[in-house]
Amino acid sequence: MDVLTQNAKVIPATVRGPETSRLRILLVDDHALVREALRALLETEPGLEIVGEAATCADALDAVDRLKPTVAVIDIGLPDRSGIELAAELKARRSPTHVLMFTAHATKEYVRAALRAGALGYVLKDTSFADLMRKRSRKHVFPASRGRAGIPVESVGVDGLD
Repeated sequence: MDVLTQNAKVIPATVRGPETSRLRILLVDDHALVREALRALLETEPGLEIVGEAATCADALDAVDRLKPTVAVIDIGLPDRSGIELAAELKARRSPTHVLMFTAHATKEYVRAALRAGALGYVLKDTSFADLMRKRSRKHVFPASRGRAGIPVESVGVDGLD
């Protein structure tokens, strides 16, 4: 199992802000080592900019308001609330920030709950960086070419998720 998604959507470049064509990413995970490692890997990729990190839902909501990221990469297991609840709150607030779940939870129930809450994609933590970047170029996990950024959305790797 590696990347899960539903209904392809494209994020216009204008969402990223006029000052940059880079995709602005907020990392939300309660483990500092995970955030630091993901930051180090993603910063090597052209077109991606890590604008902030948060360890809790409360900090993530503050960071979304202050930093205006294009995408929040969110773990499900956070200390104050679940990442799925955070995705639902961002959706309820009509936040322009898109949600990509990044978690070890591989069950269909979690995937469905995350997608219902507003997540546009679901990436398992056991996905290799090389696989993620291959899917980025083929499936638009992060920005696509020609001034548009996309987050994937079809199911890959989970049997029976129809």
